[in-house]
Amino acid sequence: MDQESFVTELRHLPFVHSANFGKKLFPQGLLNKIYDFKLQEHFSNVCICLRILLTIPTTVASAERSFSKLKLIKNYLRATSGQSHVVYLARLNIEFKLAREVDHDDIIKPSAA
Repeated sequence: MDQESFVTELRHLPFVHSANFGKKLFPQGLLNKIYDFKLQEHFSNVCICLRILLTIPTTVASAERSFSKLKLIKNYLRATSGQSHVVYLARLNIEFKLAREVDHDDIIKPSAA
């Protein structure tokens, strides 16, 4: 990213924004409008910065929850589980949205006798 071209893009963006987009946009809306109007080549550095901004978590609450859940799981299973079992349980708890979508009947098949 060339600093001079980035500064130039930032100087031109308000004029393009007011002329084409009308209302005030938040970062995701601005990025979507830049792509809708096919302006990504003209504002390539701005697009990169907006994508980075949109992928950075605003809080660390999810990471804190993960450690909190891991602490609860470890306290509950400390005496009966090995380390790998605790890691698997922690991963399931952290990825609970994905785990809820899994069809357990496809995974658990009765063993052939």
